[in-house]
Amino acid sequence: MALDQMHLVQTDKPQDRLWAIEQVLQSDSFGALFMWLPEEKTLCNPTVLRRLQYQATRSQGLSFVFRPIRAQMQPSPASLRLCLTAQSSNSLRVHLIKRRGPVLEQAILINLPKPQGALPDTPHSQELVRALDRPELQTIPQPTRSQITI
Repeated sequence: MALDQMHLVQTDKPQDRLWAIEQVLQSDSFGALFMWLPEEKTLCNPTVLRRLQYQATRSQGLSFVFRPIRAQMQPSPASLRLCLTAQSSNSLRVHLIKRRGPVLEQAILINLPKPQGALPDTPHSQELVRALDRPELQTIPQPTRSQITI
């Protein structure tokens, strides 16, 4: 996806984030919406989740909701709920929390392709990645094009 087609909305208050999400869903002028919902249970109560889910089903775009792992035990109107965890540097564990059809108790393990030019998965490379994963060494800029702050 080209950065000039991406809009990043950052808010100071969690309730403003919910408002912005609802506005985007109602506009139906997006291809995909990635939502990080506030962690406060009072803001993400079942009524709010049902309203967001209803608006998402009325839109033409794809909607993805990201919540903390502890939210997996809370009720949700979503028809598909996944818990994704990294198994290693090149594998992802997918546990289906909720889906239509029979229960699938066993998690699915997905092996991810290594990016071209990636470091080999050795103890030395893992140590290097840990050493570089310090806040003072983070040099990758956040997307700023079409950034909206509320």
